[in-house]
Amino acid sequence: MPDAELSGLANLGKLHEPETLRAQVKRMLLDARSKALFDGFGSQWLGVKGLKDKRFDPAKFPGMTPEVRAAMYDEVWLLFDSIVRSNHSIMNFINSDYTFLNEKLAKIYGLEKNITGPEMRRVQITDANRGGILGMPGVLAMTSFPDRTSAVKRGAWVLEQVLGEHIPPAPPNVPSLEKQDKKKVATLTMRQRTELHRTNSACANCHKVMDPIGFGLENFDAIGRWRDKDDSGAPIDATGELPGGLKFNSPKELKAIIATRKEDIARNLAEKLLAYSLCRQIEGYDQIVVDHLLENISKDGYRMQSLITEVVTSYSFTNRRIK
Repeated sequence: MPDAELSGLANLGKLHEPETLRAQVKRMLLDARSKALFDGFGSQWLGVKGLKDKRFDPAKFPGMTPEVRAAMYDEVWLLFDSIVRSNHSIMNFINSDYTFLNEKLAKIYGLEKNITGPEMRRVQITDANRGGILGMPGVLAMTSFPDRTSAVKRGAWVLEQVLGEHIPPAPPNVPSLEKQDKKKVATLTMRQRTELHRTNSACANCHKVMDPIGFGLENFDAIGRWRDKDDSGAPIDATGELPGGLKFNSPKELKAIIATRKEDIARNLAEKLLAYSLCRQIEGYDQIVVDHLLENISKDGYRMQSLITEVVTSYSFTNRRIK
């Protein structure tokens, strides 16, 4: 509920004043209750909303306890919260050089010798393959199946949730990997089995863009641990090429390519945040609002508080006209 200061300004009819509104947005973002922005928007945007309830094959991943899943969720929340509170650039979601871990989650990172105890604390990241949402166990786990990784799901997640590209639904009657002829695929790696989708012309257009991104994250297993071999024992092949001849050989090189698409990342996040704020899908005329706020936040280095403030003070909420 609004506190006394916010209610008082509303009663005085001052919240429509841009400077007053900006000051109140900043004050509210620094309040502990701003966690609601992550629980309502951030967790939905990053796809970790159901993480605490997701189950994994206990034979393959006995360590995926409720405590570990809770820590994975909190890691994503704490990074989101730190970017908002510190007013960092939204590009920190891609290239952050720190994260938040406790002892149980540190085991996934291979840092259990350095971190003890149940409390989450900020940890500097020196491995360029980590840092940011693409290398976070919570995100990687939610884009996997209960018993294995999914290059398709991970690639689709990056395209849709990070870059804002639309992926049409899969055509009907396309068999899943589990339904492939076991004799024909017995000697194939998981990557080779996944690439069979591209032999279907109805699938090829999407998969030729989507799959390489997912392959670039295959060094992370289904719960986000680093690995050099897949479940079959074959060496991980994390190479790929994106449109424009952009090649990569590892998660860190894939991240570097994605980081060059700053404007796409900013537009996608702005559209998603505006849609969340309006409780409806973005329509044609809303793009004028998005164009305007992107112009403004680009001048400020795409900072997160600036983005949130621009959404709240846009004409959609204040009835102001864009000049």
